[in-house]
Amino acid sequence: MKYKPVLKWAGGKRSILNLIENRLEKLDTQNATFFDLFAGSGSVAFHVADMFDHIVINDTNEELYNLYTVIKDDPISLIGNLEKLKSSHSKDQYYEIREWDRSSEYKKIHKSDERAARTIYLNKTCYNGLYRVNSKGQFNVPIGRYENPKINDFKNIQTLSDILKLKFTICNSDFSHLKKHLKTGDVVYLDPPYDKENSSSFVSYTSKKFDVYDQERLKDFFDELTDMGVYACLSNSATEKIKDLYKEYIDDDSYITVQRNISSKGDSRIRAEEILIDNFNFIKEKAKCL
Repeated sequence: MKYKPVLKWAGGKRSILNLIENRLEKLDTQNATFFDLFAGSGSVAFHVADMFDHIVINDTNEELYNLYTVIKDDPISLIGNLEKLKSSHSKDQYYEIREWDRSSEYKKIHKSDERAARTIYLNKTCYNGLYRVNSKGQFNVPIGRYENPKINDFKNIQTLSDILKLKFTICNSDFSHLKKHLKTGDVVYLDPPYDKENSSSFVSYTSKKFDVYDQERLKDFFDELTDMGVYACLSNSATEKIKDLYKEYIDDDSYITVQRNISSKGDSRIRAEEILIDNFNFIKEKAKCL
């Protein structure tokens, strides 16, 4: 069964899910834990859920962590809150809900299930389904033009709750902090905020920017996973910086062309070149030498 995310997500991996799955099918995943360390909408982890007995999803975005925790532990309250928001949806309500995180008491005033409902509500009703925050971490996307937005997909929420309870662990941490939980044979997927192709490229999912230093930290982490015998697969934009960083892992099969749905203008979405790389052959060759 393929599980469906509850969120739209700029930079989501829907168009390459089968490519990722095909790569993972080459591995022996019987005793492996799958780690999605930049989970976002969770599309990859949910898509491959049936391939693994245990899955760890991680994201530094606290609202995402809260959302997945509530879906796992309290889906009924979430569904109830969404039903109320759906029945009273309006422009005024949208901007009132959007303003919640402008208060320093935001997390004290609003319970976890209310905040989780807010995340889905804004995502489903904002312009172009974009998740974007400013430097203070405040959601700042204007309202979209939807006549009947699908705010409360209660069936999907309950389905995800069931699988989250069964085999998922949810984390809210820097990717590097999960290293201590990894073992040889585990599988890691890395989908970081993409290296910026130009000054207008969109990567603002959290208030903390993922800069060149972080891209270099991630490459070091990727090398460490290879040394540990942990299978790793990574997506990123095919910028000169990224191609140079990962040059030893890149071959002709590493380049893929996808439609980027991250423009604030829905009619200006373009097809762009990305890389999808892994360390599988490196680990297999190393095993032959032992």
